[in-house]
Amino acid sequence: MKVDLLKPIGYCLGVVEAINTSLKVKEKYKDCNIYILGHLVHNENVIDELRKRNIITLEFEKDQIFEILDSFNKNDIVIFTAHGHDEKYDKFLMKKGIKFFDTTCERVKRNMALIKENLSRGVIYIGKKNHPETVAALSISKEIIFYNIEENMDFSKIKYHSPLIVNQTTLSFLEIYQIHQDIKKHIPNSVILDEICSSTRIRQENIKNLKGDFDLILIIGSKESSNTDKLYQIARETHSNIACYKINSKLDLIDLDLKKYHHVVITSGTSTPYQVIEEVKKYLESN
Repeated sequence: MKVDLLKPIGYCLGVVEAINTSLKVKEKYKDCNIYILGHLVHNENVIDELRKRNIITLEFEKDQIFEILDSFNKNDIVIFTAHGHDEKYDKFLMKKGIKFFDTTCERVKRNMALIKENLSRGVIYIGKKNHPETVAALSISKEIIFYNIEENMDFSKIKYHSPLIVNQTTLSFLEIYQIHQDIKKHIPNSVILDEICSSTRIRQENIKNLKGDFDLILIIGSKESSNTDKLYQIARETHSNIACYKINSKLDLIDLDLKKYHHVVITSGTSTPYQVIEEVKKYLESN
């Protein structure tokens, strides 16, 4: 089987920096307990590799967060994930004298700064409900208006004349365009910023514009990864006549009848390890 990798593929810069920060923290504080509050990035393989190095991922419900923060002691170090977090957590840990590190992606930090700077004019935030990046952004102020991508917006509640429009960085550029059109129709003077991260956008545009004699598309990434899910949606929408699968690793290929395919194109979410991609590639080439 012919196998093509659609580049860029594998980790984006923000994921690389988050992982490297976590490893450096562990190296510097060998005798401390290192905990990550939630998934550092949305990929099980990354979480497993960190666990092997005794960097522990803590999973919890939102209403448990302060109970967890309060349980840390002076020998514990906390790492916040790449998706951003509520700044109240920083203040809580500082008051307890607990050391912590922030791996928030620079693009997400930029979004949060823009939100803070524009609260007085009004801010509408577009995102997926309960996604950690969205939760972090909405924690900035109760005045932020949330545009849930899975629901219709009730524009009658919006009193701002020219609000700033900001979005979760891992959405689909196709769906965000439609949402922007919807907002412009109801609030003509709104100021729209398209904040989809460049690494996410390039992958989406590449899969949309893909041409050739391929008969199979594979999107590699976690089921928890928003940007992986958007890649899959775009592939299905723009190449509806081509078989397309979203997989986490080569194990997901075992039950597929690969003999009927001759040319596969592979792309991945931004938190997918290159080692996983290579394993999938070698498996396909052997079929």
